[in-house]
Amino acid sequence: MCQHGKVKKMIFWQHLKQLRNSIDKPWCIMGDFNEMHNALEKIGGIWLSPIKVQRLNDFVHYSNNYNATVQGRLFTWKKLLWGQLVYEKLDRVLFRDDCLQLFHNYLVTNGPFTCSDHTYVFLNTEPAHALRRGTTFNYQHSWVHKIPTMQ
Repeated sequence: MCQHGKVKKMIFWQHLKQLRNSIDKPWCIMGDFNEMHNALEKIGGIWLSPIKVQRLNDFVHYSNNYNATVQGRLFTWKKLLWGQLVYEKLDRVLFRDDCLQLFHNYLVTNGPFTCSDHTYVFLNTEPAHALRRGTTFNYQHSWVHKIPTMQ
């Protein structure tokens, strides 16, 4: 990363830290942070530098945020680099502690890889009301029967 990119990233993280102090309502933030929480969030490629983990972890600690647990697919980014597939969790949901108290039954799922090298991240704050996917209605011919008529 060039020096200009490093400065922009530092400004981004400082801005997010300031949000903690300027927003007095519960909030969460989600999206592509382009950072990882720990080495388990990467497979393949070059080793994970400590600074790449430090920025996200510093923000989470400073802001009393919680890295939301994900159901299903862990990795949200993949790319073929130098003949090797690399998988990373770059996209995530971070809850501030007060928001997590409001939505403690949340459900986060990462979508499939389609036309992008990133998956989408879906946050459902009311998973009890979620629509079930993968279920279809199948008509059964055996349900049809002739009702006898009385004359």
